[in-house]
Amino acid sequence: MYNAVNENNGGKLQKVAVSAKNWNEENGKPVNSYHMVMMTYKYFQNDAPTGASTSQHMSNFFRNLPQYVNEETKEPVYQEQIDRGMSTEEKRQAAQKAYKASEKIEEAERLKEQGKTEEAKEKYQEVYGKKFK
Repeated sequence: MYNAVNENNGGKLQKVAVSAKNWNEENGKPVNSYHMVMMTYKYFQNDAPTGASTSQHMSNFFRNLPQYVNEETKEPVYQEQIDRGMSTEEKRQAAQKAYKASEKIEEAERLKEQGKTEEAKEKYQEVYGKKFK
């Protein structure tokens, strides 16, 4: 299922999932890696606009991430709840970190539109880590 959704979206699901996992690692793993990947899958299944660029998908995903963290996330084949082990407080903290990341991404996008590419890159690196180029 994951591979089909990824292929139908030109490989962008995998790119967004890797970026989301990098963010997760950079922020003390507020959710487990598989949970993060399944939330990106959920985004592409339910909320991803057709024809969006990878950077647009990344921005949209992080804008939706606080909501996804607070919702149930189920494994797509067996419908097992992935986030069962997260407490309400852990979800709140993860959603708060995700919201802060979405704000930084929006700021980076504004800077990019203003032609301030180096400042935008620095802001993206605050979200995705030094691996972001």
